[in-house]
Amino acid sequence: MPNRIFNEKRGSLKKLINQILTIILVTVSLIGLYLLFATVMGSSKKSYENLEERNPKSEEDYLVMDEVAKEYETMRKFEEYKIKFGKKYNNQEEENQRYSTFKTQLEEIERLNRQEKLSNTTFGVNEFGKKYNNQEEENQRYSTFKNQLEEIERLNRHEHLSNTIFGVNEFADMSDEEFKKMLLPIGSVKKYKENSKFIKPLPQHLEKANGHSLDDYPAHFDWREKGVVTPVKSQAIPGAGYCGSCWAAAATVESAYAIKYHELKNLSSQQLLDCDQSNNGCDGGDDDKAFEYVHEHGLMTWEDYPYVAQRQNSCLLHGNKTTSLAVAYQLNPDELSIIDWLVNYGPVNIGINVPPDMKPYAGGIYHPSDYDCMGKILGTHALNIVGYGTSDAGEKYWIIKNSWGQNWGIEKGYYYMARGINSCGVEDEPIGLLA
Repeated sequence: MPNRIFNEKRGSLKKLINQILTIILVTVSLIGLYLLFATVMGSSKKSYENLEERNPKSEEDYLVMDEVAKEYETMRKFEEYKIKFGKKYNNQEEENQRYSTFKTQLEEIERLNRQEKLSNTTFGVNEFGKKYNNQEEENQRYSTFKNQLEEIERLNRHEHLSNTIFGVNEFADMSDEEFKKMLLPIGSVKKYKENSKFIKPLPQHLEKANGHSLDDYPAHFDWREKGVVTPVKSQAIPGAGYCGSCWAAAATVESAYAIKYHELKNLSSQQLLDCDQSNNGCDGGDDDKAFEYVHEHGLMTWEDYPYVAQRQNSCLLHGNKTTSLAVAYQLNPDELSIIDWLVNYGPVNIGINVPPDMKPYAGGIYHPSDYDCMGKILGTHALNIVGYGTSDAGEKYWIIKNSWGQNWGIEKGYYYMARGINSCGVEDEPIGLLA
C-alpha cells in the first residue's frame, strides 16, 4: 500500500516536472524567436539609417534604400499584426512561412488600394476641379498621375525616419517638363546676383549679427503673427495654364511696405509681368530688375491690376502707384545673418533649387538630399522666408512662403525647410528689402 502511494506521487511529480520543463522550453523558444526577429528588424533599420547618414548620391543608393525601407516597414507591420491578433507559431520555419504569406498579401492589399486611389473619384476630378480637353489628354494625365502616386508612396515609406510627408495635390498630373515652366532657369539667381545693379551690399551699420550667436535671438519668430504678410498667391490659374512668375510674386514688397507704413496691401504681380519689359514675363525674371522697377514705378494693388497668369499685350497701368521700394540689400549667406534680418527688419527673399520631390510636399520639415539638390533639380524658384523655428525633435527649420497656391504644402501654401545646412541653396542668395 505505501509503495503504491509512493509510486503514484512519484508519477505525479514526474508529470509536473515535465510540464514545467515544457513551459521553460516554449518560453525560451519564444524569447529566441523574438530576439532573432528583433535582430533582423534592427539590422534592417540600421542598414536604412546608414544609407540615410551617407546621404544618397546616386539612383543605385535610392534603390537600395527603398528596398531596405520596404522590408523594414513590412516586418514592423507583421509584428503589429501578431500582437493585434495574438498570433503564435510553432517554430521559426513556420514563422518565416507566415511572414512570406503576410508580405504577399500586404503587397496585394497595397495594389488594390492603389487601384482605388486611381479611380476617377480620386483622380483630380472633384477635389482639384480638373478638366481635360479630350480622352487622349486624360489618358496621358492618368499615366502621369499614376507614376506620381507611386513616387509619393515610395517617399512616404521613409516618412517614419525623415519626418517629411508627401501627398497628392493639384500638380500630381503634371509632368516634370511641364512643372519646369513654373520655375526659373537653373542657376539664374546666382547669375542675377553677379550682374545686379540695384541690389547693394549690406552696409556695416545694418550688420547687427556681428558679435552675436543664435542664442541671442528668439527660438521662434514668424512675421505672419504680426499681420504683415499677405495670403499665398498661385502662379497657376485653372484654364489659363502655368506661368513662371515666381520672381514677380516674390518681388511685390508687401511686407516691407506694411512694416514701415503699418498698412498691408495685396500688390499686383501681374503689373510686373506686363509692364516690366526688362524681364521676360512668364518665361522668368530677374529680381534685381524687378526691384528696380518697383523702386521707380511702384505697384498697384492686386484688385486694381488682377493676375491672369500670362503676359498681356500691353501694360494696363492706370492711376497712382500705391507702394514703392527704397532699397534692396544682399545679405550674408548664412543662417545667423538671415535670422538677424528677419528679426530686426522683415522677411527675406531667397532663391532655391527645386528637386522633383518638392512638388508633392504635404507636411513636416523638408530636407532633400544633396544628391537631389544638385543632380535632380528641375529649376530655380524665388520665395520668401517669413520666419523660423525648431521642431519638438530639435530639428531647425525656415518658414517659407511659396507661390503655388493655398492648397499646396501646409498652412495654406507654406512649407518648412531644413535650416542651417543650406539645403538646396536656401541660404545662398538672401536679399533684404526696405520700403
